[in-house]
Amino acid sequence: MPLRHSPQHTPITSESMSALLPQTYDSDTPSERSGSSNINVRTKRRREPDEDVKDLKTEMRDLFFKLSTSVEQQFQAIKQQNIALQESLQFMSEKYDSVLQKIKNIEGERSEDGKKIQMLEERVDFLERKIRATSLEIRNIPLKSSTDKSTETKDEMCRLVKSLARSVNVNLQEEQIKDIYRIRSKKDTNKPLIIEFNSTLTKDNILRGVKTFNKDKAMGEKLNTNHLNIPGPSRPVYVSEALNQKTQKLFYMAREFAKENSYSYCWTSKGSIYLRKTEGQPLIHINSEVDLIKIRNK
Repeated sequence: MPLRHSPQHTPITSESMSALLPQTYDSDTPSERSGSSNINVRTKRRREPDEDVKDLKTEMRDLFFKLSTSVEQQFQAIKQQNIALQESLQFMSEKYDSVLQKIKNIEGERSEDGKKIQMLEERVDFLERKIRATSLEIRNIPLKSSTDKSTETKDEMCRLVKSLARSVNVNLQEEQIKDIYRIRSKKDTNKPLIIEFNSTLTKDNILRGVKTFNKDKAMGEKLNTNHLNIPGPSRPVYVSEALNQKTQKLFYMAREFAKENSYSYCWTSKGSIYLRKTEGQPLIHINSEVDLIKIRNK
């Protein structure tokens, strides 16, 4: 029977020891380097690249959702503001249209009122002319007494008018005089006399007589206070139709226009104003200041 020998003892060296240990690499983790085939070591599983991408996608999806939600909320808020602004603009537009319509209505009413006022003014002017159709105005006749102006009576004024009529060769009876008085004036003396006759014929006769009397006479020989037997220095006496305030103002403007533009004649007849450049030329009826402007611009 053969003999069994025990195995020969081999000393352990560093080379043999390293051969027994598991092989490691520089890229291994410390836990992997410390591993041994004889020792059970629990190591963490390495993450796969796909898992990192998945987490990144999830995070980006969450951020995008939050951003979208915020943008949507802001959009809705802006949308509501725009709706409110549109409603406000619509309201203001309607109000503006309403105000424009009211202004248009007011302007229309104003235009109508202006026409009515003009019509009433023309009516009043017509009535005033009609009232003064039988009246004359005599200017530059002094009061009888300069110390006591209240002593002048209607009888004395009537005698002055009859004296004037005799001077221009017109027969005038006291019964033909309806009323006589002095009108208000800024000056205390020489307030104009207004004489109302019973008819326009009497008024026209005296006017015609004064014009005939003054025709072709020198300035000092025309009708004056000496012809009326009024004591004191000689003063020219002016006789004209009694005009209302509006016509008086226009007559003054017409006389000034005649002086500035070399018109030889400017007079009134039955409350109307006329101009004439020279003898023989057609007369020009002046109804308003506009007529004077038109003549000047020709």
